[in-house]
Amino acid sequence: MGTDRHKRAFRKLVSAIFQSVLKHRPTYRPYDAKKDFKAQFRVTIKYNKIWYGKELAQNDLYRLARRSYDSLR
Repeated sequence: MGTDRHKRAFRKLVSAIFQSVLKHRPTYRPYDAKKDFKAQFRVTIKYNKIWYGKELAQNDLYRLARRSYDSLR
């Protein structure tokens, strides 16, 4: 995993971490995540990768809620 060949796996990892945080802190921002990754894992991650990971996490978490609104039409 030390190469840039596993970009999707890395996004899924960021997404999984975001899911656990977003359940308790729905206003968690990518900027906060960037600082937390730096402090906790000693890894610097580009903002766009973190943002995309957050989008994946939100889609996974809130997919069922969006579908319930679609059924009201």
